[in-house]
Amino acid sequence: ENIPTGVISVDKQGSVMRLNPAAVNILGEKAREARSLAELLGEEAARVVQQLMRKSLRLGAAIEASTVLRRTGISPRTAVLIGIRIALIQRDEPG
Repeated sequence: ENIPTGVISVDKQGSVMRLNPAAVNILGEKAREARSLAELLGEEAARVVQQLMRKSLRLGAAIEASTVLRRTGISPRTAVLIGIRIALIQRDEPG
């Protein structure tokens, strides 16, 4: 909770499950209301992240990349270079 790095937890479909306080600070208060990567990051950045997620699932390993995020909570015209690390967390299905 107290790390300065923004952490966004999503499921395989890109639904936002959780944001830490640093992610909200980076993306703005409206980030709390986002239910999908597209709502949170914008369509273009969400596509990049989802491609990285698919690659990570296919390889079965964490991957890293950088991309320019053009939409943040600050201003739609603000461009921010963000680092992305996709790490897989497998959860056992109940039953």
